[in-house]
Amino acid sequence: MKTRWVAILLVLSASILGGCSTVYGPEGLSHCTGFGVCSGGYSEEPIDENTFNVSFQGNKKTSRETVEKYLVYRCAELTRSLGYQYFVILNESGETNGKNYRAHAVIQLYSEPVNFARAYNAREIMANLGPEILR
Repeated sequence: MKTRWVAILLVLSASILGGCSTVYGPEGLSHCTGFGVCSGGYSEEPIDENTFNVSFQGNKKTSRETVEKYLVYRCAELTRSLGYQYFVILNESGETNGKNYRAHAVIQLYSEPVNFARAYNAREIMANLGPEILR
């Protein structure tokens, strides 16, 4: 019994000291699944009525792949929340500042399907990526 409690305490200590990767949520709020301090999250800025600059920043424990997945998910979520069904990624980039990776995308929103190479159905993106999004 004592050995079991020691093992539980060791696991808890490792998770507290180890921090955590960024979970999905707005930038500026501290999100974490444990007691560690986490940073990062999404932000967006309108360029015009249906064009937005969307960003997602991870912390040092968040992989580039996860940051990019969360960015695409946020693009889809923003599209749906504004009453649109489709989005086109006009431009995207990524950068590392120190240990954190930030991905950016300029997207344009559409109500009807469009025939562009980087056009996405927001509902399909949310359905496919939703189970992988850590909140």
